[in-house]
Amino acid sequence: PTLAPSATSPLLTSAKDSDFLFRTTLSDVVQGKELARLVRESGATRAAVVYLPDAYGQGLLDAFASAFGVQNVFAQPIQDQAISYLDQLEALAEDADVLVAIAYPKEAQVFMREALDGNLFQRYYLSDALRSTDLARLLGNRLDGVTGTSPGTPQDSDSRRAWDAAYRAEYDALPTIAYVRSAYDATIAVAL
Repeated sequence: PTLAPSATSPLLTSAKDSDFLFRTTLSDVVQGKELARLVRESGATRAAVVYLPDAYGQGLLDAFASAFGVQNVFAQPIQDQAISYLDQLEALAEDADVLVAIAYPKEAQVFMREALDGNLFQRYYLSDALRSTDLARLLGNRLDGVTGTSPGTPQDSDSRRAWDAAYRAEYDALPTIAYVRSAYDATIAVAL
């Protein structure tokens, strides 16, 4: 058996795994709907999406576009190790007021810096993998007002409050990267 704490690709739901593949986090079908809800609640009707063209990025893009309305999503895949995405960002800004980023901190630091420096979009939305203090630090802590998704249970749930209290008691802080909670769940499930 394999138990993945951070595998969110919708493709895993239908994988031919002989019932040996499990995850302790939600599918990106759920995250895509939540991202669409957040963007829609801002009043935006057209969204630019910069995404990684892999199972994670494509799966989350598809889920977001399906929930938001495919005709209102303008997507641009990004390449690893690119020096600049400015031309693509400027083209996307002509079609949309908000930017949804589906990537990892290493790639996002480049295109987010360019988008923020150019004030290209009115609002920014980050996927779960970008919930990172490293990204905030790399961008000079310029992410105030940026909205994003995060894996796990709602912050106001009893189980979340209990988990946070126990973690804080042990480490004197909360985790600064995504999927720590689901990694604990995976470890406990394997032990059981």
